[in-house]
Amino acid sequence: MRIITAALLLLALACQADQRPQAIEAHDACASCRMAISQPQYAAQVVDREGTAYKFDDIGCMLRYLNNHTFPQRRLYVMDYVNRQWLEAESAVFVRSEAIRSPMNGGLAAFRDQSAAQHFLKNSSGQIVGLAELTSRAPAAGQGLH
Repeated sequence: MRIITAALLLLALACQADQRPQAIEAHDACASCRMAISQPQYAAQVVDREGTAYKFDDIGCMLRYLNNHTFPQRRLYVMDYVNRQWLEAESAVFVRSEAIRSPMNGGLAAFRDQSAAQHFLKNSSGQIVGLAELTSRAPAAGQGLH
């Protein structure tokens, strides 16, 4: 019985899709607005349970997309504004500011920690916000973030 249970567990683990973020390629377009992803410091992506990545040119585009689509067992990623490395959105610190000129005027940038976000705010106005606040206030398609 233990052998069957162990075999089933190994099979389930082997069948799980890779939910790591995918690199932004030159030909990638935003899953929401279809614009080219030309400024990676504002990029975001959703990776579903099958490992399919939905890439976005603006964090705001991802938020709008999530407002209109359901993804069970998904992972959310955002690009670190400073280091251009993928961060898990749940652990990122976000800055909302009129000074952030993201592709779709979402006015959002993600940072690896509170210190990096505060450093950015030394030179511009804005506020630090969390993912929970952003997802609870995500506008429907066709509406702005401001």
